[in-house]
Amino acid sequence: MGADGDEVTLSEWERDRLAAIESELAVSDPALTRRLSGDRRARVRAMMPATLLIFGLAVVLATFTWSLALATVGLAMMAVGAKLAANRLVMRVRRFSHARPRPDPPGR
Repeated sequence: MGADGDEVTLSEWERDRLAAIESELAVSDPALTRRLSGDRRARVRAMMPATLLIFGLAVVLATFTWSLALATVGLAMMAVGAKLAANRLVMRVRRFSHARPRPDPPGR
């Protein structure tokens, strides 16, 4: 095999086949496609609640003795982080509860 810097020229047929495979993969499993493509925005969205909570807590702890205004800003950051975390949790629970097959009620 070649190194990463090697140039490979694909024929028109190979490019068409590769495009067809990529489009089938994108349609059949979009989550896998996002993971393989390295969607950075998804990772940033996943880390945002924890970052806001931690940074807000640091601001509150560092400023509550001398600046009520800055401590309030830190509390607001923590509230936003908690809200984002709760929203993510609710969405996962809803997705999980809808994904499970529900048993038929008795008597049917």
